[in-house]
Amino acid sequence: MQSKRRHEDEDGEMFGKDKGFTVAEWDGPNDTKGWSIFVYGPIISAEQMIEAMMAFSSASEGDTVIVYLSTGGGCIDATDTFIDGMRECKGRVVVKASGAVHSAGTLILLNAPEFSLSAGFNSLFHNGSVGYGGKFSDWRSGAAFISKSMERLFSETYVGFLTADELERLIRGEDFWMDAEEFLERHKRQQEHFAKLHEEQQGCE
Repeated sequence: MQSKRRHEDEDGEMFGKDKGFTVAEWDGPNDTKGWSIFVYGPIISAEQMIEAMMAFSSASEGDTVIVYLSTGGGCIDATDTFIDGMRECKGRVVVKASGAVHSAGTLILLNAPEFSLSAGFNSLFHNGSVGYGGKFSDWRSGAAFISKSMERLFSETYVGFLTADELERLIRGEDFWMDAEEFLERHKRQQEHFAKLHEEQQGCE
């Protein structure tokens, strides 16, 4: 199996302000291609996602992209970029989560087409935080917009995974910790919730 790093400068250092997440390309069976994306550490900016987005967009049907995920979370905008890349990918996307997958990391995991969890997996669900400078009016309008956007994102991603009461408590600031066993049980319940909604929608057509 051959792997290689791309987009390095002459000194072997990754370009840009924020070091991008490592991406390795490899040869799969029957002339297929594969990519391994290592989302290890804090998610700081979309600039970190350049290599990952190239992998997602390069994969064709029959190719595979494996995402190794272990992160304390971070920037929601950058996370949204990554999730969009997974959704648009034409190849098979599998997320392998290990250790801590907290905050924004849970959004990636719950949007994954396929995933697996390590024995030591642990996840933290909590409300986000924002920081704005400048005039108070700017801070207030920006914080209000981000708060509304995050509440919508949480509602869409965590529906059926968290109860309505838990979701409300999360938005108010309560934290929820889960190990692999509880996460998988809740994910199963969420999939059953989605299946029931689909059946109801089919019945209305």
